[in-house]
Amino acid sequence: MVDVQPESPSGRDAVQQRVGRQLTDAERDVVGAFTLDPPVAERCGGEGAGCGDGVALAPVETFSVHVTRVTLRGHDEAVCKPVRAGCTGSLRASTASVGELDRMSRPRRRSHRNASAMRMVGALLALHRSAAGYTQRSLAERFGLSEEQIASVEQGRRALKLDLAVQLDAFLGTNGTLETAVSNMPEIDLVPRWAEEYMDLEREALALSWYDNQVLPGLLQTSDYARGVFQNDVPALTEDEIELRVAARMERQEVLHRRAPPTVCFIISQVTLMDRLGGDDVYVAQLRHLLELTSLPGVTLQVMPVGRSFHAGLSGPFILIETPDHQRLGYTEAQRGSQLIADPDEVSILERKCAMLRTQALNPLETRDLLDRLLGEQ
Repeated sequence: MVDVQPESPSGRDAVQQRVGRQLTDAERDVVGAFTLDPPVAERCGGEGAGCGDGVALAPVETFSVHVTRVTLRGHDEAVCKPVRAGCTGSLRASTASVGELDRMSRPRRRSHRNASAMRMVGALLALHRSAAGYTQRSLAERFGLSEEQIASVEQGRRALKLDLAVQLDAFLGTNGTLETAVSNMPEIDLVPRWAEEYMDLEREALALSWYDNQVLPGLLQTSDYARGVFQNDVPALTEDEIELRVAARMERQEVLHRRAPPTVCFIISQVTLMDRLGGDDVYVAQLRHLLELTSLPGVTLQVMPVGRSFHAGLSGPFILIETPDHQRLGYTEAQRGSQLIADPDEVSILERKCAMLRTQALNPLETRDLLDRLLGEQ
């Protein structure tokens, strides 16, 4: 093992040699915090060549790219998984992208999706891109992004991620301007950083399949119900924080009303219709809202009744996403983090769970009848 510390030029040089370029300051900070195996490690409990019981670096040529995976020893919060597809072992380590490691190595800073601030950052990117002689398309191609993604950042419709800002600064020679702008946006935690990538996918999705058994999905909530949800956060939020989060959640629901809306299937446990978050009046209004949403084009709502002897969703909530380029992804959340799932085998498991749940739940007409009965009981 080579202990790569910030004051260890030889260790840092070893990493730089492996990735074929100088590390950025952010990457040097991350490398300085952890211990790396010089060759790809081969000492985990599995049989794959890309496994390690210490730290294993995924293919070195993609070290600076958002999707690169690195496993860490001694970080307890995230889900353990293999570094490479060939690994069959069980790692007592967590998995994170380079961008996530950068955020882990710094004090936690949360970005408020403030429209004015996002437009400012977007205008900066447009200015520096143009000055460097790149079009939106040519810059997007350099980073493996779509032209629309660059355009939406420049127009203030999409937040610029911190890790991408660092890479753009290095590529455009902007001396940390974009990183500084993103890092100093208002620090109100409307959207946890671990959920931001999902929010971007949700906004542009062709289709969503959503199963939840704890609370009604955010896209189905009334503002008063959402307020009741946030009022139950622990530790408690301030009134201002609650109102900002409610506004952000209501803004997300615009995806159901866009010109070409996604095809969305919601499967919810009947338990979510039994809780009265926000009180009786909020409960009644929420039931009426659910009935109204079932009339939207492309929206299907099914309820999984309580008391069944079979249930394909016992492992917890999940969401399936179909992107504009027809990639199929899965998404799950835990208490303080989330997992975006791209592995076809893992996505297939969630798709089979969803298919089974749709056969086990009440059909859409039976679900409307249940909502009518619940309203009639009030």
